[in-house]
Amino acid sequence: VKRLYLEEATDIKKEFYLSCLVDRSSSKIAFISSDAGGMDIEKVAKENPEKIITTKVGISTGVEENAIKNIIKPFKLPNELVAEASELIKKIYKILEYELKNHIHSIQILLN
Repeated sequence: VKRLYLEEATDIKKEFYLSCLVDRSSSKIAFISSDAGGMDIEKVAKENPEKIITTKVGISTGVEENAIKNIIKPFKLPNELVAEASELIKKIYKILEYELKNHIHSIQILLN
């Protein structure tokens, strides 16, 4: 571990799960999202797999608006947060794209 980020504890009203990884079987970038996730995503996967959405995007095509809408759909965000969430998805994609182009083999980007 090269860096460790610590945040002040806050009162969490709702947990979301968003993960981005390279799906080696399809050679695409997979975004995995859920509004039932957070720290217990494994439990959600076991008990309510329909609450987990996987959206695959091409490595060289970029993440398109339709894919972004599908990725953030489970979160049911208010309209004023959709643009911000969209920008976050694009930035996460760019990180993974950069690492792939530079042969830095990330395993996963995970946000809880």
